Amino acid sequence: FTMFGLMFADVGQGLVLFVIGLLFRQSYKKYPMRKDGMISRNLSDLLLYLGLSAMVFGALFGSYFGLEFLPPLWFNYEAAVGGHAQDSIVTDVYGILAITIKFGILIIYTGLVLNWINLLRKRAFLTLVLDKNGLLGGLLFAVGLYLGFGFVRSGYRSFPSQPWIAPVITIALVLLFSRGFLTYYLHRKRGGEALAVSHVILDSVMEWLVDVLEIFTGYLSNTLSFMRVAGLGIAHASLMISFKQLGDTVGGFGGLAIFILGNILVIVLEGLSAGIQSLRLNYYEFFSRYFTGRGVAYEPVRLSSTSFEKR
Repeated sequence: FTMFGLMFADVGQGLVLFVIGLLFRQSYKKYPMRKDGMISRNLSDLLLYLGLSAMVFGALFGSYFGLEFLPPLWFNYEAAVGGHAQDSIVTDVYGILAITIKFGILIIYTGLVLNWINLLRKRAFLTLVLDKNGLLGGLLFAVGLYLGFGFVRSGYRSFPSQPWIAPVITIALVLLFSRGFLTYYLHRKRGGEALAVSHVILDSVMEWLVDVLEIFTGYLSNTLSFMRVAGLGIAHASLMISFKQLGDTVGGFGGLAIFILGNILVIVLEGLSAGIQSLRLNYYEFFSRYFTGRGVAYEPVRLSSTSFEKR
């Protein structure tokens, strides 16, 4: 909901999606289809939610079919993209990127907290503490964020040099390394089969290296991945600025036609792109933190020819 709105912030275009969702819902009620039909209740509800999200963020950013009919409730997105925003919270694209990165951090930590709750309920205390998505992973992610924001605040010249940083990272890495040995100890305590010492050491070292690599590169890439939210939002605003300027240049009926066709093009292409990226970010950066599949077979959407034949 929020991610789509940040990428597709426009009251007018969101209203179009909302109306299409209402029409689909009416069509579904009038001509009921099977659950795997293309026009289903889920699709109509999805368009309603996406349209509502676009309208909410469009009002926050002051965009109405690419025009500013009312002052923005938060900041002028198109003015920030154009670099001519004045007396605003956000004045350029770097401010927009900062917002989406902070939003991404919030999403990642929300997924981590849900994972911690699940592990507590399962009483999987070892995984809760020593997993890359556990408390140690969250701690190292927090330290990495502190270093990253400190580096940015210094003008990209130096990292923070507080004395506690190195000991915290070292202790966390040592505890993470102990996971393989503790897992083997619990395995033997439950009556599991014995393994060669060299095998246990090799498994522990390899598992530790993979976890460290995933923590230091995975969390970084996951956080920066949310920059695509700003990227699509900036592309959306840039396209509307371009069509508006082109329409003003042509003028008259031709300019109006260009503006209308530009809005249609943006609704179709940007709406599809924003929807796909929202799904991608939710699945990989959020659900993968805590979700455990139950083995339910995936059933794709299919066109239902029988429903048309019955009519």
